[in-house]
Amino acid sequence: MNKILTNKKGGKLEGWCAMPRCWWSKKESTISSLKGPRTFINNKVLIKCGDCDKKVVIYYSNKEENWLELNGVLASKQWWKELFKEVGLI
Repeated sequence: MNKILTNKKGGKLEGWCAMPRCWWSKKESTISSLKGPRTFINNKVLIKCGDCDKKVVIYYSNKEENWLELNGVLASKQWWKELFKEVGLI
């Protein structure tokens, strides 16, 4: 029997496995550089465990730039894609 229930943290239990909780945010910030002020759009995804307070924070670039940061590890999107293919996630 595959029940869907709500747990204390607000996530759902599906087949008795806690579903993660996700929050998306987009923030614009400006920094000054030698070439003048530059505006960045910081895209962020916060994923928390459905049972506890463990979390993964993902920052990703817009289309012009090519980077992705997972829990503080910064690498190109292509590098992450190749890693996920290697471990069978894609």
